[in-house]
Amino acid sequence: MFPDTPRVTVVIAAYNEERFIAHALDSALGQDYPADRVAVIVVDDGSTDATARVAERHAAATGRLRVIRQRSGGNVAATNAGLARADGDVVALLDADDVWAPDHLSKSIQVLRTRPEVGLVYGDMTVVDADGKVLQESWLAGDVTPEGRCAGAQLTGNNVTASSIVMRASVLREAVPIPAGMPWADWWLAVRVAQVSELAYLAEPRTRYRFHGTNMSLGAEGDARRRPVAVCPRRRDRPLERARPRRARPALAAAPGGEKLPGQQPLAGAASFVVLATAQELIGSPALLRAYADGMRDTAGVTLAVDASAMDAATAGDSHESDARLARPTFGAGEIAALRRLVSR
Repeated sequence: MFPDTPRVTVVIAAYNEERFIAHALDSALGQDYPADRVAVIVVDDGSTDATARVAERHAAATGRLRVIRQRSGGNVAATNAGLARADGDVVALLDADDVWAPDHLSKSIQVLRTRPEVGLVYGDMTVVDADGKVLQESWLAGDVTPEGRCAGAQLTGNNVTASSIVMRASVLREAVPIPAGMPWADWWLAVRVAQVSELAYLAEPRTRYRFHGTNMSLGAEGDARRRPVAVCPRRRDRPLERARPRRARPALAAAPGGEKLPGQQPLAGAASFVVLATAQELIGSPALLRAYADGMRDTAGVTLAVDASAMDAATAGDSHESDARLARPTFGAGEIAALRRLVSR
């Protein structure tokens, strides 16, 4: 049963953010939520500046913060390290150079408390520069903010930014550890959680996202900010890179395919990565499948599996055949459960 005042673990992955991390920590520790129910884990990913020392001073002063130092492994490795040590009923992510509004946790947790079907809450952000000057009041106003069991919507991109994520700890077992080859932790968490529960969006309060010159996609406009791109493996020893607004994102709900499942043979025809989407969602929004096909056209080793098991034969036969040419080979009805297990590993 979800408690009335759940314990919260805030996970902060940090690399060379000595200029900003104190502001992030103050915003996490200064929430209008019971202080004794909020603990912070900072994972210093091999910083070469004073990031860890700043965090350790906060730890000594507050007693509510734990600092973990590790060799540089990248954002995913640092996030995994923090998530592995999180022991709260709720887990929230915060980038080391971003800042929460004082009511960020209380409003997000209120959604989780009143809507048991929701596993993850995310929200909008205000973009600020290195000095805190507002560059863009709302990053997501008028844009796509998928809610519900919306894994298919992630095929066209992801607006679930790390610093806005507040999720039930119970859904993490479906999503962690995040695979080392995934370039962005928040995208992976959003897709995986959407496969097992609903996502909810809050327009307010807005996280203050700090743009200070190393963000690759902030200036993109319109559809270009959301086009799907191929998942690119990244070196495990690459230092943690600045998380950035995720308009141009890999839109692939990926899990290793072609592997032997317990008591099963490898799935025939499954490529290196498998996406499992429901036919109802894709038929309801044909643009999702077209965008996925365009984005993955030149990418090898990807299988899109469409689950039409809840549809009657007539409706399934009337699906958008012209848009479904990449859905080959056809998986039999008996393999749907195996595909679900594969994707949920």
